[in-house]
Amino acid sequence: MGKILSMRNYLVILLLFILGSCSEMEEKRVFSTVKIETIYTDSLSFRAIEIMDGGNMAFAANKGAFGLVDLRSNKVRVNTQKYDSILPEFRAVAQNSTDFFMLSIGNPALLYKTGDQGNMELVYKEEDEKVFYDAMTFWNDQEGIAVGDSMDGCLSIIITRDGGNSWKKIPCSSLPKSETRRGPLRPVIPT
Repeated sequence: MGKILSMRNYLVILLLFILGSCSEMEEKRVFSTVKIETIYTDSLSFRAIEIMDGGNMAFAANKGAFGLVDLRSNKVRVNTQKYDSILPEFRAVAQNSTDFFMLSIGNPALLYKTGDQGNMELVYKEEDEKVFYDAMTFWNDQEGIAVGDSMDGCLSIIITRDGGNSWKKIPCSSLPKSETRRGPLRPVIPT
């Protein structure tokens, strides 16, 4: 019971830290112009980007696509990750100092990391009709978290404590109950 309570407290503290950090970053900036430059045109739907050290932007997309954009030269490298006959729909990316990670939505949820040989290695797979992971981050080189939509009143949270080599799902019994969303999300339009 002590481990469960401490894990719940840890998650609550983590969520409060994340929310508090976001509110502190609300520094108001005034822009007089915005310049948009097309770097890459394709039929891909980029759903996750990460600015990497060294001036590169990593991305993951639909159709199993992932890649890197050198922001200095605008050179784009695209690759495809296939799982059996599936081209995953990637929705979340993250990095630590040694690896890049990408996580797919849908069944099966697939989490890949850069491998020692330069190929992506599957480090986590979850099969369930309701699985839908859509956010991931590392807070240091060893510890990271991925969060997905609620499944049957339970948040979907997986964690790593070994630099992303293995991931473990937090059991529902260690998490607070989550609300079930009723109907589609509707944007709030200010009047």
